[in-house]
Amino acid sequence: MKFVLLIFIAQDTFLANHFLHHALVALRKGWRVVVATNITSQEVILELQRYGIEVVDTQVQRKTIGPWSEMSSVFRLVKIINEVKPNVIHNYGTKYIIYATAAAKISKVRPVIINNLTGLGIVFSIKKKLLILLCVF
Repeated sequence: MKFVLLIFIAQDTFLANHFLHHALVALRKGWRVVVATNITSQEVILELQRYGIEVVDTQVQRKTIGPWSEMSSVFRLVKIINEVKPNVIHNYGTKYIIYATAAAKISKVRPVIINNLTGLGIVFSIKKKLLILLCVF
């Protein structure tokens, strides 16, 4: 049986620039790796596919908060999870941590879920205490 890793990440270029090594380690171990993301660069997608990584377009918008479109996004993720049948789901970023975790809970499969919160570096890199408080609250 081949293990399947499904990676949810907001943008294909973000994976290629910061977390590609996670996918490559799984590939080297013999896993099937599927990346579910918003496709923004055909060049990056071709690079991922050359490595043997499958890519699925999630069409989840990063900056929308409308309840109907967001509910539709969760159901798209459920469909992806049911089609891929992953053993492990690795979520990067707040929206996918919430949406893909919820989608996994209502899907037909029961994968292990790993959540990786990204994008908080500004909180730890600024020196002004007031600005830190504004970022946190």
